[in-house]
Amino acid sequence: MQINDSTYKNLQQEILNLIRQEAIPGAAFSITNASKTLWESGFGVTDQHDQRSVTPDTLFSLQSCSKVFTATAILIAVQQGLLDLDLPINEYLPGFKLQSRFESCPERLITLRVMLSHKAGLTHEAPLGNNYTPHYEIVTFEDHIQSIQRTWLRYPVGQRYAYSNLGIDLAGYILQHVSGVPFAEYVRQKLFLPLEMTHSTFDIEAALSNPQRASGHDAFVKATGKPLPQHIPMLPSGGLFSSASDVARFIRFQLNQARVNGKTVLDERYLQVMLSIPNPMEGQFEGYGLGVAINRIHNTILCHHGGGGFGFQCNMQWISEEGVGVVFLTNSANHSSAWNLPHSILTRLLGARQTQGQPAPKADRILQNDPARRIYLGHYVGRLPDSWHVFPTKQGLRMRHANSRASRCMNFYQPDQAYTITPSRLSHWRFSLDARGRPLTMAHIDSGNLYDYNTRPADPPGINNPEWRAFTGTYLALLSGAIPDMMTIRLKNGSLFLIFDNPAKRITLRLDEHLPRLFFTSTGEAIDFTSEQPLFCGVLVRRIGHVEKARQWLILLRGLIHFWLTRKRFQLQR
Repeated sequence: MQINDSTYKNLQQEILNLIRQEAIPGAAFSITNASKTLWESGFGVTDQHDQRSVTPDTLFSLQSCSKVFTATAILIAVQQGLLDLDLPINEYLPGFKLQSRFESCPERLITLRVMLSHKAGLTHEAPLGNNYTPHYEIVTFEDHIQSIQRTWLRYPVGQRYAYSNLGIDLAGYILQHVSGVPFAEYVRQKLFLPLEMTHSTFDIEAALSNPQRASGHDAFVKATGKPLPQHIPMLPSGGLFSSASDVARFIRFQLNQARVNGKTVLDERYLQVMLSIPNPMEGQFEGYGLGVAINRIHNTILCHHGGGGFGFQCNMQWISEEGVGVVFLTNSANHSSAWNLPHSILTRLLGARQTQGQPAPKADRILQNDPARRIYLGHYVGRLPDSWHVFPTKQGLRMRHANSRASRCMNFYQPDQAYTITPSRLSHWRFSLDARGRPLTMAHIDSGNLYDYNTRPADPPGINNPEWRAFTGTYLALLSGAIPDMMTIRLKNGSLFLIFDNPAKRITLRLDEHLPRLFFTSTGEAIDFTSEQPLFCGVLVRRIGHVEKARQWLILLRGLIHFWLTRKRFQLQR
């Protein structure tokens, strides 16, 4: 595949228009095939203050794209006999304990394989060193890992996919512990050096002192007057700094079956393990391998990962069958183009070689109006704020995403299975019931994502325990150490409910008491009042009064205004 001058000019202009419209200070883009970089360029500046130009060698924080590189390094260690994908983690860390309401000793069941594929059942954050860490706190990698023991598992080990920073961080910590080499140094020696990735590091101090590093920008954080946290201890899951040119080298490594200059760095069988979905559900063809997301563009496999936070957003995508990949790195958290732009460019490069998707299964119209299907009515919640409402109409059941006004018809072709059609996608869904015949989950079969049943208007009242009133009120955490993230706990219809006050994820979750002062949401997240400072989703939260709640709303409003003004000012300047 070659890129002619006309295509180059169009890409250049398209990206320039995007960073102007989205108020992105700086970006780097690269397109590569299996043998060389076809095109790469830098756009804008590394920092709005010093105005240094971005180049393809500028360091950006890759955030969650780091997971791809961590998984690769761990597979190299497995290849060398240092680690075993299926050995329980208590074999590596004998004193490490996890809390679960499903298994008495989950650490005897959790393996590197289930952690790297996000099927360990772990929550997303740890109490120390997370996306809510205050800007002034410096938490070590060791402290971050040890605090994981205070969290509760969301699901039984190995049962289902639940995206989590903690599994990747714990896997990286085990690599460090067993090798006796700091995690950053092991990855440098075993992965970055063989791939000639000279502008990549997991060493935070080395990255921060690099003069070619881009600075993160977040208009909401800036409006609070507080700096973005820079010492982020989530090293394996989000601590990599790299450049567009280096990520392109990694993609070429993938496109060449894990070989560099004809030399095998990772045996092809381990690469296949990395790019395969462990224990997929029946009918699933998309999902998550080991450290990498796997999608299908019609009949072609797309491997990718995105990352965002602390002032950065990025995305990397490649298609081994077509021998092409793209990289897009930005130093702004306030845009939605990290996936859309590279994906659009990649699919346009492939053009007519793509084929049409599979036809819809034949639906039984009798099932559409069958009253038995109404058992599936309700609100189903996945990874926040992703949720769906299933509701009745005269023609049958329809579903609507919580963030959309548009709905889609559910065409049942089995008593528990239906498909939906949108202009861009055919989707398959499967419902499950609990032992008492009540809704339990709604599965998106294609991707393997599960949505937990939450509520519906016909739910019976709860037991209205008077002791629960002690937990009602508004609670606060600070996202990225600055942006308010508030939630309110209320009694309603005899049950406790947790309501997110953030407009970006306005959602209400039912709470069920497991033990005194310990509750779980319908999505398996724990809210733990057993210690002095409560934990929700593994994050420390504190109760606030009406005055502070109003002040936090003002901070959020000031952030929205600052974001709007920044975008308008940026567009005028460009």
